[in-house]
Amino acid sequence: NDDEALAYFKQVLEKYPGSSEASDALKYVRVIYVDAGKADDLIDFLRTVDGADFNEAQMDSTFYSSAENLVIKGDCEKAIIDFGKYMSKYPKGVFVTNAHYYKGECLFQKGRFEESTADFEKVIEAAPNNFAESAWMRLGELYFNAKNYTRAADMYEALLQTTVMKDNVWLARIRLIRCYAETNNYAKVLTYAEPALSDEKTSITEKEEIYLQMGKAYLGKGETDQAENWLKKAADSRRTEASAEANHLICKIMYEKGQYTQCEKRILNTVNDMTAYYDWLAKNFILLSDVYLKLDNIDQAIATLQSVVDNHDIPETLELAKQKLAEALEEQKRRTAKPEPNEFEFEEPGN
Repeated sequence: NDDEALAYFKQVLEKYPGSSEASDALKYVRVIYVDAGKADDLIDFLRTVDGADFNEAQMDSTFYSSAENLVIKGDCEKAIIDFGKYMSKYPKGVFVTNAHYYKGECLFQKGRFEESTADFEKVIEAAPNNFAESAWMRLGELYFNAKNYTRAADMYEALLQTTVMKDNVWLARIRLIRCYAETNNYAKVLTYAEPALSDEKTSITEKEEIYLQMGKAYLGKGETDQAENWLKKAADSRRTEASAEANHLICKIMYEKGQYTQCEKRILNTVNDMTAYYDWLAKNFILLSDVYLKLDNIDQAIATLQSVVDNHDIPETLELAKQKLAEALEEQKRRTAKPEPNEFEFEEPGN
């Protein structure tokens, strides 16, 4: 085992200092310590060995290799600590960028996302390097999940401008569409949508998502007819969340155009298609209540809203349903209230 091997090689170093055997023993000692992730122990030991030639460059490499081996072995907790030690000892070391990347990966795997972001940022500051593309992808994901969509877009734009890998080009475009959709940058959504749609890697589900985002982009630009065309393509499958959202937006367009009976028909015809996406179904029923109010069917509007209140539990949608139900009940009360009788009656002049 390693302890027995170390004991043997240390004996060789003590008995035969300066010999070729001692030189070989020193190499084996270094390998054992580095593989075990014990760079500090190795340095301390070498200070006790007469004639050990161990310069700064070797120490730099030893500290880094020791931490890297911990990553290979899956010991991220200790690797995080040892990479930190390495960067403290050698802030301008040969392997600092590598250390930041692997430390960032370990932190990411441990769910320490904010800390990992700082390390990945150091990697891209040193670009170009072997880890920059991976760091841009990680940072894009981290910033997107943190709802910092502008910064996430910066990462994917940098990746797209640099990478020569087709998979990364595809990934960057798909994620840029999502980032720019979140920031209502309609022109950018449409810029990246067409090449993403034509990429053979884009799945049917991803295409439906892109159709939806294109429809929303055209809606944002006020181009309703174009929007409706893309939304219908997204809604056609009737099997994804993108299709459910697209269907809701189509119904809203019909409502806003005053096409109340068509809107009612579409909502009722697509109920079964939307049961897997209950929040969009609830939003459609809330819209249906607005249709009933426009068609002067207040009782049906109230019944529809009551069904949402009784069966839905997503706070934002539930609150909207409750608000509209209260308004509808108040309107019903106003419509059915009998006029108050006059307390005094006056005769017409001349009677």
